[in-house]
Order: sequence, then C-alpha cells, then structure tokens
Amino acid sequence: MTNLNLRAWYKKGYGEKMVYNLSPNTWGKRIPSNAESCMIFMLQIGSKDNKGNIVYDKDILKSPSGALFVVKWNEDEFAWKMYSNDGAWYNMNMGILERVGNIYENSDLIN
Repeated sequence: MTNLNLRAWYKKGYGEKMVYNLSPNTWGKRIPSNAESCMIFMLQIGSKDNKGNIVYDKDILKSPSGALFVVKWNEDEFAWKMYSNDGAWYNMNMGILERVGNIYENSDLIN
C-alpha cells in the first residue's frame, strides 16, 4: 500500500512557505482549520527524478537539453504529465529528468 503524502504551500498573506510530508497521521497537528483558504495542496505523484528526489504536483523538471516543464494532472489522459511553457504536454521519462524546484518557490525558473 502506498502512503498518501502531500505538501502544501501557504498562500500570500499566510507566510508563503512550503510544508512537506503531510500525511493523514499529521493532518490534525500541521494543517490549520482554515486550510482551504490559506493553503494549496500538492500530491506526491509516485515517481522520483533521476537523482532520487520525490516528485510532486507543480514541480519543475529539467530535461538534459535544459528545457523546463511543470508537472500537472491531465484530466483527459487521467495521468500525470509535464507541460512546457507553450502549454504542450508530454509523457514523463523520469530516468532523464531532474527536479529543479516548484512553481511557488521557484517561479523565476518558468517566467
């Protein structure tokens, strides 16, 4: 059985910080009662990058050529995909991709 692991970004006005390793065992201790208004939750996608780092929704991945992609859920394909700046999506080959950040802490990488 896979553990459900989340991370959460505290929105502007609530500290703008990332909290990792949220699980059902820690939710009551680490998630405020107003979580929906102050936090954005991101699910671990079940893969690791080429260096063994856990990959989450909204992570930024870098290909060997230097191209950057953002991990997002694709409703039509019912799968995690990586999206380029022009909106095109691609299947992920995690063996060659490196996690270099996420859209909240490293927005400068994709703007």
